[in-house]
Amino acid sequence: MVRRIVGFLAIVVVMAALVAAAGSQVTLNALGVPVTLADRLRSAGTDIVGFGPTLVLFLAPFALVTFLIAGLALRFTLFRRILLFGGAGALALLGMVFALSVAFPMPVLAAARTGGGVAMLSAAAALGGALYALVGPRSKLTG
Repeated sequence: MVRRIVGFLAIVVVMAALVAAAGSQVTLNALGVPVTLADRLRSAGTDIVGFGPTLVLFLAPFALVTFLIAGLALRFTLFRRILLFGGAGALALLGMVFALSVAFPMPVLAAARTGGGVAMLSAAAALGGALYALVGPRSKLTG
């Protein structure tokens, strides 16, 4: 049980880092000016350190629900772990963005102002979910 909790928390931190880095890239692209690779990396690092912990707090409850649903679905479907948990990561991000848009009058994540930005953030969260499928704990029933 402890291994599952630690694994979940670790993957939420990774998901938050991926989403923060993707968000900084979407925001830099929206500026419409050339940005060097060094500036992109510095911006991503700053966003991961500065916004990452807050993003973990926002993302964790949604990831918990979607990962639990994905874990249950594994027992009753033939879908691969990587597809279910990747989808769960993307759905967690979409749920978080929706909940924040209901709670606040403007997007908390600047990258979530456009459909393309939300897609990029969802892809980053899906990557985190797929990573959980690869390295996370497995149950005896689902392998």
